[in-house]
Order: sequence, then C-alpha cells, then structure tokens
Amino acid sequence: MYYPNWVRADSPGNWERSFTIDFTVRIGAPAGPSWDGPRPTVEGTTIYANGAPLIIDGDSKTSTTIYLDADRDGVLDPDVDPSLNALGITGAPEDGANLSSSAWSVYGGRHNDDLDGDTRITLLGGYVGNLYGGGHADIYGATADVTGSTTIQAAGGEVWGIYGGGVASAEATANIGGTTSISIGGSAKAGEVYGGGNAARSGGSAHVTGTAAVTVTGGQVTSFLYGGGWTSQGTATVGTTDVRISGGTVKNVYGGGLASNPGAISTVTGGASLRISGSATVSGNVYGGGYVYGGTAPAGTSSSVSVSGSVKIGGEGKGIVLNTKPDADTPVTNGVDTFALGVLTTGASVFTVLPDGAAAGDVIATNAISGDVPRLHLTGPGAADKIAYFENGAIKMRTKGAALLYSISGMVNHQTTNANIAGTVRLIQNGAVLQEQPFSLSEGYSFTGVKPGIYNIVAVMAGGSGEPAELTNTMLVTVKDRNLTNVNLHWWDGGVNSEVQIQPNTPPVAVGGLEEIAAGYDYPSPADFGVVRLTVQAVDDPADKGDIGNLAGGRTLAYWDLSLSFLYTDGVKIDLGDSNLVVLELVLPYDFTNKRDVTVYRKHGAQAAALTALPGAPDTPEDGTFWADTAGGYLHVYASKFSTYAVGYTPVSPSGGGGGGGGSNTATSTTTNADGSTTTTVTNRVTGAVTETTKAPGGTKTVVETKKDGSQTETVTTPDGGKTETATTAQGDKTYTEQRPDGTQIRADIPKTGDAAATVHLPGNAAAPVAVSFPVNDGTVVLRLLPDGTEEPVAYSLVEAGRVYVRLDGDAKLRVETRAGLFTDMDGHWAAESADFTGARELFQGTAPQIFTPERSMTRAMFATVLHRLDGTPDAGAVPFTDVEAGSWCAGGVAWAAENGIASGTGGGLFRGDRAITRQELAVMLWNYAQYDGLDVDPGENTNMLSFTDIDRAGEWAMPALQWACGAGILQGGADGTLNPIGTATRAQVAAILERFVTAAVK
Repeated sequence: MYYPNWVRADSPGNWERSFTIDFTVRIGAPAGPSWDGPRPTVEGTTIYANGAPLIIDGDSKTSTTIYLDADRDGVLDPDVDPSLNALGITGAPEDGANLSSSAWSVYGGRHNDDLDGDTRITLLGGYVGNLYGGGHADIYGATADVTGSTTIQAAGGEVWGIYGGGVASAEATANIGGTTSISIGGSAKAGEVYGGGNAARSGGSAHVTGTAAVTVTGGQVTSFLYGGGWTSQGTATVGTTDVRISGGTVKNVYGGGLASNPGAISTVTGGASLRISGSATVSGNVYGGGYVYGGTAPAGTSSSVSVSGSVKIGGEGKGIVLNTKPDADTPVTNGVDTFALGVLTTGASVFTVLPDGAAAGDVIATNAISGDVPRLHLTGPGAADKIAYFENGAIKMRTKGAALLYSISGMVNHQTTNANIAGTVRLIQNGAVLQEQPFSLSEGYSFTGVKPGIYNIVAVMAGGSGEPAELTNTMLVTVKDRNLTNVNLHWWDGGVNSEVQIQPNTPPVAVGGLEEIAAGYDYPSPADFGVVRLTVQAVDDPADKGDIGNLAGGRTLAYWDLSLSFLYTDGVKIDLGDSNLVVLELVLPYDFTNKRDVTVYRKHGAQAAALTALPGAPDTPEDGTFWADTAGGYLHVYASKFSTYAVGYTPVSPSGGGGGGGGSNTATSTTTNADGSTTTTVTNRVTGAVTETTKAPGGTKTVVETKKDGSQTETVTTPDGGKTETATTAQGDKTYTEQRPDGTQIRADIPKTGDAAATVHLPGNAAAPVAVSFPVNDGTVVLRLLPDGTEEPVAYSLVEAGRVYVRLDGDAKLRVETRAGLFTDMDGHWAAESADFTGARELFQGTAPQIFTPERSMTRAMFATVLHRLDGTPDAGAVPFTDVEAGSWCAGGVAWAAENGIASGTGGGLFRGDRAITRQELAVMLWNYAQYDGLDVDPGENTNMLSFTDIDRAGEWAMPALQWACGAGILQGGADGTLNPIGTATRAQVAAILERFVTAAVK
C-alpha cells in the first residue's frame, strides 16, 4: 500500500512529510498470540483497527493499553484479549504507556481504504485523544468508507473527541453505509462527541447514511455533544439523529452537527430527536439543530426534545433553546421545534431560552401537567417580561401582571327535538352576572376572557306546553388552568329545573350538584313539571342558635338556613332535606383575615355537630365535610342534609403595619423594582436609622441598615442557606463575614488604609480546592501565613475591582499586600502589569535583580519550572531525561512535569529544555497542567479554531489544547488573523498568558 503520512521528526512541534510503501511479507504465524481476523496497523500516533474490535483500558490517564477484543464482547479478558503490543503490531504503544501528551487517535476503519463490515471500539480506562468509528481518507480521491455500522462504547477512561463516523481530511470520502452508535456511561469522560463524521477539507465527505445515535447514561461530556457530524469545509451529513441522555453531565447538546466555515455543510436529512431524562444534567444549552460559524447545519425535517425525571437543564441565560417565529427580527432556527414534557419529578429544574419576539400565549412545552410549571424557568432575550403558566396540557407564556383568561363552552339540550328552542346562558360569580349569551340547540354557547375562579352557569329558556313559564338549569364550574369544553346543560324528561335562590342580605353562594338531583328526581308522572330549588338565607337568630352556640364554645358565629325542595307547577312543595342522597357542593366567599379555627357547624334533626374539616378538595365528596381555601378565599361545604348551618371562628388581633404606613416611631414604604424584586424601607424617626430589605424573586434577601452616623451593615441571605455580612464603620473600616452552605467560613478585616487580613475555614470534606472571595480596598497579591510565622504568596490569587479572589486547598490566614514596580526594564512595556503579577506570586524571577528581560524567549525548561512553582514546588522523583542533569536549576520542575503527564520529551530520551518553547507546546503543557490541577478545560461554545488562517500549521496532537486555550481567552491570536502555533513565546507573552490563566482559575 502506498500512502503519505505525517511523522514526527524531533519534537511534537516539528513535523515532516514522508511516504511509506508497505511491502511486508509475513511467513508463518505472527509473533505473539494468534488472531485470524483483521490486523490493526499503527502509523505514528494513530491506530487503525481495520475492522478489528478494540478495547482501550488503563489505570490512569498516564497508563493506557490497547487490546484486541478477540471475543467481541466489549469486556476485557486478559486470557482472551491480547494487547496490540503482545500481538507484535509494528509501532504499537507499550502496555501501560502514557498516551496523553501526544493525543493518540484510534480509528475503527482503515486508512485510505474501504472496509466491508462493522467496527467496534470500547473504552474502559486510560486516555486517548480521539476515537473514530469510521476510517481516515487524507489523499485526493481516496475512499475510507465503512459499508456497515460503527459502535463506540465508553464506560470509563478519558478521551478528548468521539466521532461515530470517519474523517475526510482531503477531497476524499470516509462515509458510513449503516448507522453509528456512541454510548457513554460509568466514569467515562469525553470532551466533544459527534454522532457523525468529520469532513475537514473542501470536497471531503464524511456521511452517515442511517441514524447517528448517541446515548449518555453516566460520566461526563465536558464540552459539546452533537447528534450530527463536524465539517470545516466539506460535507458531513447524517440520515437522522437520536440523542438520549438519562444520566451523567453534558455541557451543551445539539441535535444536528457543526459547520465551522462558509461552504461547510453538516445536515441532518431526516429529523433530530433528543430525549433527556432520569438524573441527567445539561449545564449549558440544548439545541434541536446544529451550530454554524459560516456554513449550514440544519436539523432536517424537524427537531424535537422531550424531558422527564429529575433532570437539571441550563441556568440563567442558557437552557432549551426555542426557535423563533418565521417573521422574527432576530431569527433563531437551530433551536427546538417541539418541546414535550414527560413527568418531572422532585429536584427537576429546566430552563428554557425564549428568543426575541416570544409572545404571550405562545406554547413553550406540550404534554405537561400543572405541577411542571414551578420546575420550568424562563430565560433569554424574550423572557424579560414573561412568566409560565399551564393551560390545556401545555405550558405557555404570558406577560407578567396580565390576568390568566380562559374560555367555557358547551351545548344546552332539552328533551324536545324542536330545534327552534333557544334561550340565554349566564355566567355568575358571587351573585353577579358577568356574561350573558343567547344559545340555540344547534349552536350552544361560549364564554371567553374568564378568569380562574368558581362560577355558576345558569341556562334559562321559556317553558313549553305544560311546563313552567321559565325553565332554569344550574351547574357549578371551576376554572383553574385550562379552557373548559363540553360543559353541557340538559333539561331532563318532564322539564325538571334546578335553581339556587339566594335571599336578600345573604352571601352569594355557588352550588354544584343540583342538576344531578333534577336528573334523578322520581316525580309521579311526565305531566308533573317542577323545579329542584336550594334556598339559602342568612339569619341572625335561628331556632337552633343555642345548640350550635354551646357546641362552638365561644367562637364568633354567622348563621344561615338551607332548604332543599321540589316545587310542582301547581304550587305543591316537597321538602327534600331528609330524603336527598346527592351530596351538593356549596361554595361560600369568605374573608379569612384575622380569623383562626374556622369551623362549619349544623343542626339537623336533634343533633348539633361540627362538620369534618378536610385538608383540600376531596376526590369523592361526603356529607358533613368542608375545606377552607384560605388562598382563594372560599369555604367549600359538602352536604346532602339541609337545615341550620353556621360558620364559626376565633378572632385574632391584627398585627398592624403595612406598606406606606407604620407606627408613630417608624415610617414604612414598599416599592417594586424593575427586576421583579421588592424593597421595603423602614425609617426610624427617633434614631434616624434606615433599614432597606430587598427580596428577590429567586428568594435572596438583602438587608441594608444605615445609621445616622454613616455606619452601615449589609446582610445577604440566599435560599440555599448562605449568608454574608459586611459592616462598615463611620470611618470607612470594614468587617466581612461569610457562611456558605457547604461549611466554608470567611472573616476579613479591611481597614480604609493598610493591608487587609482574612481567615478562611474550609469544610473537612472538601475534596478539591475551593475558590473564595471577599472585599478589599487595595492590594495586588495575597500572602499566606505559614505555621513558622513566615509568609508566602498564593499563586492562585487575584485582586480586581475591589475584591480578592483566591483558590485554597485548606484553612488559611491571609494578608493582602501591594507589590508593584518590581522590574525596572518594564516601565512603559505592554506587559508591565503581567510581569508584576507573575513576579509578585514568585512564578517568574528576574534574569538579574529587578530585570525581567521581556523579549527573551521562554524555554521548555523555564516553563516547566514556572508550572512547578504554580503547583507549590512539590517533590518529584528522578529526572527521566539524559540531557537534564540531576540537581540542576530545572531538574525538579522537569521531573515533576514528566511524572505528572504535564510535559514529555522530544524523543530519544531527551527533553531539550534549553530550546525555545513553541506556542502549541506551551498550550499543551498548560492544558495538561489544568487537568492535573482539576480545572475546567471546556473550550467554550464559540471557539472556532479554523478562523485562524494558519491553523493548518498546528499539530493534530496540539489541537485540543489550542482549542481550550483560545476558547478560554488564555491564548490569543494576532491582529492579522494568525495564531502562530509553531512560533516561539517570549517571557512577556508567557507572563500575560499566566495572568489570564490564574484569573480564569480563581474566578
């Protein structure tokens, strides 16, 4: 086989083009264990499985072994599954090798050659740079297609990038004829995941014909998850995408792919489906489509997301991104077309990003229940004046302060078939007719603009031959969170009516259930028309007053008489108070202000009794019960027996006060702020003290007390139990205390002039360094007091905009000091502040007393030493390189860097510490150090490495590190659009880079 290949010449920063002609002839059995299937090949730091199933495992990031999965079960069995090294594969890494510093890549397919069949890669441990389910085509016109399907399973270990498809890095093809499947679970950690392939050059194609499926059940995806592929210049389409996340943590999710340059195409030809459930966490955004820097990445026919379980999605400014309407001024087209909810359980929190143009009444999510509303949070440019509400199985948005309005509709029926019968339907609340509408038997009725509440609907029509002159039918309805349809009223055989009669000076009672009595009343003959009537009358001195009063035990009582009867058209009245079996619901408007122990009583027959209080609305009402809806202002009484009733309560003395009022010594006022918070200001007229209490919508409470002498105390409490207090004297000295929910305690004394001092106590269960902050007046660096009384600077510290930020790994006593003007040759230099920053933290030392020499090149040994200082100069083992002398000035730093996977040699047992470090080498070492120190290495959502015109000069082994460094703003390109990855870095440039790195770490 004849193919070009990039091989490393003398270091990771120097590469040269070579050509390889493979004339290998194997005679007899291969060395090591036998294997009759396809044989993997190794080219530099790239492994091609050629269709052989592989397992990757290791004890740590610096110890990785590649195995052949001989029984294709994805389970490592050392007796069955030999390592590539044991198989005698030329160029295979040693077992337990450190593959992290050179970013090894593994392909399931072939290099510039097609594979007829499926591929399978399993990651159980260790570390590799990238995993590709398909092959790699990097010669003009070459093909590295896989006719079958690809499977990548990650249950442990760490990998930067996972691609279900292949890579076309030339005008060539690396397509997948079947489907791709990626699954991530357990303790696996991935940087970026793509269900499709990678078309890295113009004219290249990395298609997936079938479905690209990505499943996450655990582990982490620290940057992006794309259902589709990635293309920088070519095309990388997939048929459909199916993303399912039921556990673990993912940063950002896209149903489509990534198109990172003009002309690039990453299309989902079918639809994109995303399902997020269980205990999954998506800390960033969820898009239905793809992401575009300049190309196209549509999600095909549609994009949908369904959410259920105890999921946590997004936060302020991020979450499930909804598409805009077609005519939006600022269109969003890569968001979600449809958003459906399953059952959200305790702990769920789902943020939804509303775009510009989001309007009241728009549907946010379907398939919802009312309990989902408090778990759904609105954010984004369209959410400024919106809140969510539930209606008819959907969550919608409305303008804050606007009333929720619904509709009630139905038909009115009569025993007759006469279609000409018509009448009037009335909507009644608290005795007032709110709406009135004519009806006919063919058209029915409809009330619109109805607020949530309790209503009686009353239909009235003229009676027919032999019927009462006017027929009336009464029904109780409750409007909560949806439109009501099919609210039908019916006059039953014989023209039996139902009506409520409220006597003068009686509270307006709404009644439900009368229509059931009317429907079931057993009247003597069809000719005996009449009406079922409930009469309600307030009385001051009923006959049963004494019995109820004795039972109520001194409570304040209000009485009413209830009677249920049937009235024939001839005037005969039948009392139904004893014989009725239907339980009616009586809804009485009631003011609960300054009342407690509200109870309902009745005297029926010879016995007076208190009704049984219920905690809420019952599923099946029972006679002799009631519940007090204190929030709505109603008493709901359930009864089938009617006589004398009373409502009793115990008075409570009013507490006094109120907005705009106050006692004689204080004045109180309350205002609502633009952000929805409220501020209550209390002014003490005697002392002159002013206390402002601000309550934010999220539950944070801020109390600021300002005394007459100018001293002030500010106390902030948060819903999670956190509390800070800042006390400022009249002279300007401050004391700051903070108590965090995790047990972290901070106390700082900040004089108006002079050095601030602080004491920090971290909880005993802190598993990683903790970032703390407190206010300060001045200073540039934080010093830590050591047990022997000396002080040392804290490398991870920042003083900015009146606050100190410091990263600590244990309890500490701190002092903030000003150290500036450390180097005389930096006056007026652009990096003067960065030189002082690194010098004050003793990361850099001068090349001579007070001399920085900013334009001198930074060497590999220097940078290893600087990172060693940043880590506190821990002890290390022997130096593993022959050109670094034991005991030399850089030996400790180089040994530490090699031991912890932060730096590697250049080959041949050499480190070449005196060679100037390239920018890409610097990025890799800093990236490795960030991971070693437990820092976030997410490259950021808008990191477009291909926007640098010289990015093709960067080594593939350096791309993850460069992407992180540029995305985090630590490494910056030039004004001419270049990154200069193989250029060297000066001491001034490295000082600026380290200042940005420390700033990002502590903030």
